[in-house]
Amino acid sequence: MRKIFLALTTLFFSSFGYTQVICIDPGHGYGTQGEDVDGRTTTEIHTNCEVGLKLRDTLEKKGYTVIMTREDSDTGSWMSLTQRAELADTYEAERLLSIHCNAGGGTGTETFWCHINSPNRAIDSTFSRLVQDNMAEYGEWRSRRSIEDIKYLGFHLGVLKGAAPGCLNEIGFVDTPEDSAKLVDEDWQWLFAAAYTEAIDISFTIDYPSYIIENQLNVNIYPNPVNKLLILKSEEYFQTNTLISLYDIQGILLNNFQIESPQKEYLIHLADLKKGLYVIQIAAKDSIVSLLFVKPEN
Repeated sequence: MRKIFLALTTLFFSSFGYTQVICIDPGHGYGTQGEDVDGRTTTEIHTNCEVGLKLRDTLEKKGYTVIMTREDSDTGSWMSLTQRAELADTYEAERLLSIHCNAGGGTGTETFWCHINSPNRAIDSTFSRLVQDNMAEYGEWRSRRSIEDIKYLGFHLGVLKGAAPGCLNEIGFVDTPEDSAKLVDEDWQWLFAAAYTEAIDISFTIDYPSYIIENQLNVNIYPNPVNKLLILKSEEYFQTNTLISLYDIQGILLNNFQIESPQKEYLIHLADLKKGLYVIQIAAKDSIVSLLFVKPEN
C-alpha cells in the first residue's frame, strides 16, 4: 500500500512544467486485418499499451509533450520499428522509451540501449540504468540487467536506431505466473508508470559528459566487411594520442591502439579475428566515434 501511495503521489503531483518531448513506444500491436504481426501474447500487447497510456497521462500532467507510437490495441495499431524510430525523430524527441514484456520462462525486468545514431552515449546508458533501477524498485522485480545490445538492432531494438536517446524496457515475463499476474494488474501498472516517470525526470537533471557519438571526427572505415586489414581514414589528421578501441558486440574490450603521430590513415590487422560483428571506437579530445564493421569467415 505504501508503494502505491508513493507512486500515485509521483503520478499526480503537478510540477512547474517541462518543455521536453518524450516518445512513448508501447511495443507491438495488431495489423490492418487484426493479425498479430509479431506473434506476441495478448498480455504483452495490451500491457505495453496500458502502461504506456498511464505514463502518457502522468507526463502530460507534469507538462511534458508526449508522442505515442500507438494509443490503443485495436486493429491497425501496429507500426514497423522503422516507423516508430522515424516518428520520434520527426518530433525531435529528447527521450524514447519502448515498453515491452519478456518471454522465455525467466523472471524480472531488464533494459536495453544502443547509441548508434543518438548524440550522446552517456545519456543512453544513464537513462537505461535509471529505468532499470526504478523498475526494479517500484515493481519489486528481480533486476536482471541494463545493457547495450547492438546485435539486436536488426530486430526489436531497431526502434532505437534513430537520433532520440532512449532505451527498451522488458517489464516482466508473460509466461511466468508471478510476473504475469503483476503485468495485468492496474495498480502495478501505475507503479511501472511511476518508475518510468521518475527515470525520465532524473535523466534531465544530470550534467552529462561530452561523449559525442556523432561522427564529428569525419572518420570512415573500409573495407566493410573486412577480411584482413581495416583502414581508418579521417578527412583531417588523427591527432597524437588518439585512442582506438576494438570491442566485440557484447561490449567486451578486445584491444587498444594508440596513434603516436598525426596521420590521415591508420591500419589495423584483423586476420586472426573470428567471424562476427564488432565495434571500432575512436576517442579524440572530447569526442568519441563508434563504428560497426563485419568480419566474415576467413
